[in-house]
Amino acid sequence: MGNYGQTAMHLAASHGQEETVRVLINTGKAEPNVQAHDGQTALHLAAMEGYDAIARILVAEFGASIETRDDDGRTPLHLAAHNGKDATVRVLITLGKADVGAKDDHGQTALHLAAVRGWLSTTSLLFTEFQADVDAKDNYGQTALHLATYDNHEAIVRSLFSKDVQDNYGWTPLHLAAGNGLESAARMLMTEGMANTEIKDHYGLTAWQFAVQNGHKITASTMEELLRAKQDSIVA
Repeated sequence: MGNYGQTAMHLAASHGQEETVRVLINTGKAEPNVQAHDGQTALHLAAMEGYDAIARILVAEFGASIETRDDDGRTPLHLAAHNGKDATVRVLITLGKADVGAKDDHGQTALHLAAVRGWLSTTSLLFTEFQADVDAKDNYGQTALHLATYDNHEAIVRSLFSKDVQDNYGWTPLHLAAGNGLESAARMLMTEGMANTEIKDHYGLTAWQFAVQNGHKITASTMEELLRAKQDSIVA
């Protein structure tokens, strides 16, 4: 066993050594569900690195546990999604029946983790093919859309259309874009009809007021122009 509690099985899985994994288990020299000091199993490591063939071997041939959690409360699916490993995500869900809605210790699902890292294909896979709940909230009340907006992943914001969900502070995705000076994201949310500009957070601020308060002049100016244009179109 290594310095971090990793066994030969952990090392083989993390380096993509398929035959070694088979030999270790078939000869009785390894057990697939042993956890290292961080709580991770060989399947966690294979999922994290995107070794979908090894994930398939561990699950289908040796009955490795799909829902074992590491010290952060994350399952192998969480790690595969967090690292954008689409093929492994597919194996874990279709073959292993992994729980798409499982939450880690921060209340985040696989969809949250894919979105925050900007993995568009992984996000789309989870959302469109495996019906991940786009409105699932983490411990801060934030959805995957909130996280994608905050990190300015515009393509993901478009794909996760979920209008005006508010987090624990009453912030919508538009509030997060405005309050952090993400001018292009704010513009997109407003021009593509993805945001209600009149919603106020728990401090009584609209998204535009939040931008002004935080000193994001360019973002506030853009939002003001868009608000004025919208009002003019209504009057006309």
